[in-house]
Amino acid sequence: TADKAAGAAMKKEASWSPYTPAEPVTGTEAFNKYLEENIMKPDIADTGRKVTVEVRFIVRLSGIPDSVIAVTRHPKPFADEAIRLIKEGPRWKPATENGKSIEEKVTVKITFR
Repeated sequence: TADKAAGAAMKKEASWSPYTPAEPVTGTEAFNKYLEENIMKPDIADTGRKVTVEVRFIVRLSGIPDSVIAVTRHPKPFADEAIRLIKEGPRWKPATENGKSIEEKVTVKITFR
């Protein structure tokens, strides 16, 4: 039974995969600061009204966000601005699995205050 236990442990190790999610190369804190400093509130925005737009994109192996879309329904100017921020923002570190870079879908929430 010791051999069975060792075999089970080996199988478990083989299926375990260290994973690191994609993230901005500047780090999350600096990315949030970039959003704060570069966001342009659309003219149609109500003063004091908070709008949050979810943006989804693929982080390519090159670190460039691709296929950027707004997944929440808000007026087009908000979606367009959220997409612009991602496209013009910093590169991203691709996700890794088992020490190998992989492409990954990422969702970011951008809040207009």
